[in-house]
Amino acid sequence: MTKSLPMSALRNYNNVFDEVRDGTTIRFTKNGKDAGGVLVNTQEWEHVQAEIRLLTELNRADRNFGTGISRDKFRQEHRHE
Repeated sequence: MTKSLPMSALRNYNNVFDEVRDGTTIRFTKNGKDAGGVLVNTQEWEHVQAEIRLLTELNRADRNFGTGISRDKFRQEHRHE
């Protein structure tokens, strides 16, 4: 869940951080417009970063699908020593 708060809410940052710990993403606004700042729970951030890495690798594999590599090159790259 995302909640928008004015930047002035940081004056009472303990309450803001309590909400982040509860899993709420905080998006900061200035004069009712996006101020470009967001606070998220660390676990949520790490989860999103892992998703990005996975999707990047899947995209790379999808682009390379069909081009393939030789059996010898595959064996060389994946040799367990």
